[in-house]
Amino acid sequence: MLSVLEQFQGVGIKYFSREDSKVVGIIGPGVMSKTAFDAAMAVRDQIDTVKNKGT
Repeated sequence: MLSVLEQFQGVGIKYFSREDSKVVGIIGPGVMSKTAFDAAMAVRDQIDTVKNKGT
């Protein structure tokens, strides 16, 4: 089950990203980037590439 934060991020991804998106970009480490990634995968399950910037 997604947390409230992931649900809000998922709504943004759902309505502001292309439905056929295959790449997600994550900037920086930490909880926010991890939850954003989880939300992206929950909404856009066809993601096949993750680009990560930061350590």
